[in-house]
Amino acid sequence: MPGLIAGFLDYNFVTNCVNLDIEGSKATFSREMSGGTEISECQLPLVVGSQKGLVEESDLIIPNMRGIMMARQKPLDVIQSQGINAKTHDIKFNKPDAKSEVKIIKADELDKLIDLVENEAKVIKHMSVLVYTESENNKFKKSSFEALSYGKALADKLEVKVFAVVINCSDTESLNAYGPDKILKIESQDLDEFSSKKYAHAIADVMKSEDADVVVLSSTPDSKYLGAHLSGLTDSSFVSNVVELPESINPFTVKRTCFTNKALSLTELISETKIISITSNSFGVIENSNDPQSEDIDIKSIDSNQKILNIEKESGSVTIADAEIVVSAGRGLKGPENWEMIETLAETLGAATACSKPVSDMGWRPHSEHVGQTGKPVSSNLYIAIGISCLLYTSDAADEGLGVDLGGRRII
Repeated sequence: MPGLIAGFLDYNFVTNCVNLDIEGSKATFSREMSGGTEISECQLPLVVGSQKGLVEESDLIIPNMRGIMMARQKPLDVIQSQGINAKTHDIKFNKPDAKSEVKIIKADELDKLIDLVENEAKVIKHMSVLVYTESENNKFKKSSFEALSYGKALADKLEVKVFAVVINCSDTESLNAYGPDKILKIESQDLDEFSSKKYAHAIADVMKSEDADVVVLSSTPDSKYLGAHLSGLTDSSFVSNVVELPESINPFTVKRTCFTNKALSLTELISETKIISITSNSFGVIENSNDPQSEDIDIKSIDSNQKILNIEKESGSVTIADAEIVVSAGRGLKGPENWEMIETLAETLGAATACSKPVSDMGWRPHSEHVGQTGKPVSSNLYIAIGISCLLYTSDAADEGLGVDLGGRRII
């Protein structure tokens, strides 16, 4: 109220005032502030909001009953306010909720005390690892199982829990084999189509509610797209192409590929929250069965004027990004009519098909199968090159010409 009056009158104003001296037209006053007391002066007029201590208790005149009765006989003038429209009004008053009962903990009940402080009072904050498990048509991708395997191993190293966050996938039982302590399920029609903005906001909400300090993503295009957006939204460190568990926890240091897989980098993540995207087939899918809790998460709707107009699916049952084996061919096949043998071999091996840049440029195969520096990177366990220049048969040349990251694995 004092500040409101000062605003209406455009007067000087002080609140939390604990001392006031007036000399002529000048006022000197002290006010309580964070960590101390501030002393100021100004010219009158001044509106003062007092604090206990402004008047010594010995100077207070406390009326007795006789004084109160005499005051009732004095006239009381009521002045109506003029031209002031209230900007707020009270709708309803409620009594405060009843205070919870006092809980007495015995000296030998340390575990009970820790549980109450952690889960009820929420005073103790624990680091956790959050893994985004990407799905399509109600089925999880292999890359999600690898990301969860990595997340479980990282959580064990940090001695914390690992949580899997799932968006619009009702069948989560297949995740149990890879060790999550809890599965966080988001069901929202607003997230039926991938949007980096909407997904980033959804996962940021989960990061906050679960006190997640490390987020693990796969290396799919959507996850890499999401990682950068999520990093900016949450002011987190983000690195992609991670190939191993952290070499150090403090500082948090990871190994990653860089310069189109020609080099490895040791990268330190310095922010409090960290987001990492792991390279496909770099860690592997490791079963570590668990019986996780399941929790439904509600998120608020996020406005976005970005929408998907069309999706062109790649041909073939195995994508290059998820493949453990890739069969690639070049101009040595002499023409697109000879590609049937490549497709048959790939189908027999459960592999993805790929091609060299010249083949894609000539229109023999779709651009989505073009691998290399100007195409898609390959991180399979086995890469079979057919009808491609023999200069690419060595791992060094393959890394240089095709952007193939096999990490010491086989090239034929």
